[in-house]
Amino acid sequence: MNLRKPFDNIRHNRFTYKGLEPRLDYIFFEITHRCNLNCQMCWFGDGVLNKNEKPELNYDEIISFIDTLKDVKYMTITGGEPLLKPRILDIMHHVEKKGIKVSLATNGTVFSKKLYDSILAMKNINMLNISLDGPKEIHNMIRRKDYAYDQTIQAINYVVKNKPDNFPMQVNFTISALNYKYIMETYNLLCSLNVPQVQYIHLSYNTTNENNYTDFKQADSLRDIDLKVLSKELDCLFYENIFSKNINVKIIPHVGSDEIIKYYTNPDYVLANKCGPLSSGLKVNAFGEIFPCRNIEKPMLGNVKDINVNDVFNSQEIVSFRKNMNGKLQQICNKCCAVRR
Repeated sequence: MNLRKPFDNIRHNRFTYKGLEPRLDYIFFEITHRCNLNCQMCWFGDGVLNKNEKPELNYDEIISFIDTLKDVKYMTITGGEPLLKPRILDIMHHVEKKGIKVSLATNGTVFSKKLYDSILAMKNINMLNISLDGPKEIHNMIRRKDYAYDQTIQAINYVVKNKPDNFPMQVNFTISALNYKYIMETYNLLCSLNVPQVQYIHLSYNTTNENNYTDFKQADSLRDIDLKVLSKELDCLFYENIFSKNINVKIIPHVGSDEIIKYYTNPDYVLANKCGPLSSGLKVNAFGEIFPCRNIEKPMLGNVKDINVNDVFNSQEIVSFRKNMNGKLQQICNKCCAVRR
C-alpha cells in the first residue's frame, strides 16, 4: 500500500531546510465561509465561525491581495465551499497567471460542465480534492443534505472521465465516529469509479485545553470510535491495496496501527514535533485576516486589506511565534495533517 507520508508530495517538499531562512511561498486561503452543506464535523456548518460575520473580501480586494504575492508558489483554496465564491473562475485564472500552483478543495455539489471544464483546463492545479465520507446514507447523514451524495458522485465521475491524463485529483474521506466502519466500503466504491487516489484524514479535533488558540471545539461524540474496528478497517485497506493496487491511498496524519489508541485517547500524546507550513506559509481567511496557520486562529496578524502578507511573514511577532513553537508544538498541532516527525 502506498501510504505516502504527508510531506512526500511536491507541495510539502518545498519547506525550509536547516540553515535556510524561512520564506513565504504558501498561502492557505479560506476564500469564503459560505457553504451549501452543514457537515457535522465542520466548524462552518456548526455555525461557530458564522456568528457576527463580517463582509468577506470582494473580487477586487482578492485580486489586489493576489497581486502582492511575490514569492508564493503554492496556494490551497478552500472554504466553506470555494465554488460558491462569486467570480471564482476569474480569481483562479488570475492565480494561474501568477504562476501559483493551486490545491482546490470542494464538496463536489456545486457542479456544471462549464465550471468543471474550466477547472480541468487549468495548468496550475496541484490537486483537485473532492470530499466523500461514505456510502450514500452515511454521506448524506454527515452532510445533512439528501442531495449531497448523488451530486458529489456526479462530480467525481465527470472529473475521472474528462480530466487530462496527468491532471491530479483525489477524493478525501474524513474519518470520524460517523463513518469509520465504512472505510473499506468507500475504498471499493472509489475503485469501481476509477478514482486515481483517495486520502483518508483522521479528524482534526480540538480539546478545551486548546481554546486559547481556536474558538471552535469539536464535538466529543465524533471521537467515539471503536479503535479495534478502526484498526481492522485500516488493516484491510492496507492489505487490499497491496494486492490490488487499483488506487493510490494516503492516510494523514501518518498514524501507525500501534499509535491509533494513543492518538485518539491521549490528548498529551505527541505525534510529531515539527510543522512544515509554519516555516513557509500563512493562512488568510474570507475576511482577509492573517493567521500563522490553518488551525491556530490566534494571534491575528493583520488584514490583507491593510498590510502586505510578505511584511507580516517577516514581522517580529510571527518570527517570535515560530521560535516559540519550534520543537514544542501545541496539543492542537498533534491532530493536524501538516505535522511531521
